[in-house]
Amino acid sequence: MQLEDNMDKTETMSLQLPLTLVDILSIDLLVDSVAISLSTPDLLNLSEVSRRLQDIVRLTEGLFRRLDLSFESWNYCFSIDEVLKVLHIPYIARDAQQVILDGSLCDADSVIQLLQIRKSRLSVVSIRSCAALDPRTLTQKLFLAAKHPDRVCGSMKLLLLAGPPWLPHDQLLLEPNQINHAAAACGLKTDLVPCRSPDHEHLSTQELWALAVPFKTASVCSACHNVPRPMCRLCWTARTCGSCHEYTCAGCPISAKRGCYECGKLCTSCANERLAICTCCKATFCLLHKEKQCGPGGSILCDWCHAGGVRTYARGDY
Repeated sequence: MQLEDNMDKTETMSLQLPLTLVDILSIDLLVDSVAISLSTPDLLNLSEVSRRLQDIVRLTEGLFRRLDLSFESWNYCFSIDEVLKVLHIPYIARDAQQVILDGSLCDADSVIQLLQIRKSRLSVVSIRSCAALDPRTLTQKLFLAAKHPDRVCGSMKLLLLAGPPWLPHDQLLLEPNQINHAAAACGLKTDLVPCRSPDHEHLSTQELWALAVPFKTASVCSACHNVPRPMCRLCWTARTCGSCHEYTCAGCPISAKRGCYECGKLCTSCANERLAICTCCKATFCLLHKEKQCGPGGSILCDWCHAGGVRTYARGDY
């Protein structure tokens, strides 16, 4: 019936060209498609253009399923009081299932307040990169809330926390395992997943964790083309070429050479293109970050030997 109504609207509008933005957004199928490409600030700005557009934005269900109140989208740090005020706006409370609070002023107490929102559809909360969110305090608050299940009455199921400054992907951390235990006590899951690479797999049963990075499935091994197991940025960097960024999994042999401190490790193909060997001192140097000099008889010299310097350390890669 709704589809037939939309078709009737379309046929009527086809006789009243040109169509206005209000005409287009009056079609339910189109307003959903347009809303997908608009951020939360864009939707709210659109509702301020006219009273008719305001009615469309507010009355169309589902436009605010993903409520983005992050610093990146607004260039403003929302406090928890402001967040709760927004979440209680009727048309947002009706739709909001995921709220993004990355970079906001939210702390551990803020998480508990979000857990206690009654009659809400909110299931996912992202509070990444919140400077005020101390992991140890969050753990304590969650364990305390678990002792009073009647107070944790919300519908939240997933808490997204991974990211700097507190929970980066390039360090070994103590807090993630503790946070996961505390969150589970409140019926929550988190995005804190331990690194499963061979270098850190033995840590997964201990307190010390290296957080896995949710790499895209397109990031496959350049040799066997398999999708890597969850791994941290440390492991990923160690097995990724610093030039072409191709990744080689732990099950495949990696033939990497260090180009220079700027390049990092290079795969064989990139090393052949970027590295040269000085005819005089036999040291390997990077053509991108070191200038190649021509010596007698077309020989290749590093800038050190060309300047008449004498190497006083062992020959080889540097």
